[in-house]
Amino acid sequence: MLMHKRIINPVRCLVLAGGFLASAMAGHAQEPAPVALSTNNCVISFETKSTWGIIKGEVRQASGWARVSRQDAVTSLQAQVEVNVTDLTTGSGGRDAKLRTFCLQGDQFPKIIFMIERCNMFQGGLMTIAGDITIRDVTKRLVLGTKYSASASEYRFAGAGELKWNEFGVRDPSTVLSKVQPKTLVSFELTLPRN
Repeated sequence: MLMHKRIINPVRCLVLAGGFLASAMAGHAQEPAPVALSTNNCVISFETKSTWGIIKGEVRQASGWARVSRQDAVTSLQAQVEVNVTDLTTGSGGRDAKLRTFCLQGDQFPKIIFMIERCNMFQGGLMTIAGDITIRDVTKRLVLGTKYSASASEYRFAGAGELKWNEFGVRDPSTVLSKVQPKTLVSFELTLPRN
């Protein structure tokens, strides 16, 4: 029985392989690099109700990264937001010290981390952003109702969501004279360049 030998043209293989790699690299090159988060592009605040009114606070400095991974597709927003417990402030030294040390045990759990995993778009510039937030050693889902807009140069996101801090093992800061509600409203503003 005669067997036919198939001759492989090495030049053709190189051309095909080169074309495949070029297309793969071109697709990869279109994905924008992550943008480092700072107070210039990421503002986070929070508020909790108590017996004596609303306690308002803010994050002095957020870090991490964010990007819109597919051009003109805001639902491709990806981010890892990190907050040092020492950067949480309510404007009261004594209350802040209690929040950071007693409530959050910042010496053992120094960071709060939020990983955006999914975005859903609705009409009128509205969307939801969902991800996992880790406070202390507990991770739970957090969904943020968000409004977005886009200009020629940037994307802007602003939204809020509620979390129950007692579900994260956070110690209750209430005193005999002041009861703190176990819910916190977290708000954010995020600005990213539009590539």
